[in-house]
Amino acid sequence: MDREMTDRASKRMLQIMEFYHEQLFKEERMALIDINDAEFRLLFRLSTAPMLSMSTLGDLLLVSKSHVTKLVDALNNAGLVERHANLQDRRVINISITEKGQKKLEFLKNRIQEQIKMLISNLQPSELEKICTSTEIFLGIVSKIR
Repeated sequence: MDREMTDRASKRMLQIMEFYHEQLFKEERMALIDINDAEFRLLFRLSTAPMLSMSTLGDLLLVSKSHVTKLVDALNNAGLVERHANLQDRRVINISITEKGQKKLEFLKNRIQEQIKMLISNLQPSELEKICTSTEIFLGIVSKIR
C-alpha cells in the first residue's frame, strides 16, 4: 500500500510539474519582458536568503559556474544584485539582492500573478475554491519534504 501511494503521489506531483511547464511557465515568460527566466529565478532565490555564494546559486539553479557568473554580471550591471567578498575565504564571492532587485522581483511576481489570473478567470467560483484549498493542503504537506 505504501509503495502504491508513493507511486500515485509522485505521478500527481509530476502532473503538476507538467502543468506548470505547459501553462504557467508560458504565462511567466510573457510577463518577463526585460529579464530572462534564469535571471528571475536567481533573484527569486536571493530573495529567500540574505546572501548566497556563486557556487550555491549554481547548485540551486542547476546551472554551471560560468552561467551563474553571466547571470550575476547582467543583474549586477542592472543594479539588481551586489557582489560581496567573503572575509573567511577570498576565493568565495557572495551575492545579495539589492533593494532595486527586490522591487523588480515584486513587480515581476505581480505581473506573473496577473497572467495567471487571466488564465484561470473562466473557472467557476467552486473550482477556484477547490484550487485554493487543495494547493494550501499540498503546500503544507510538501513543505515537510525540504
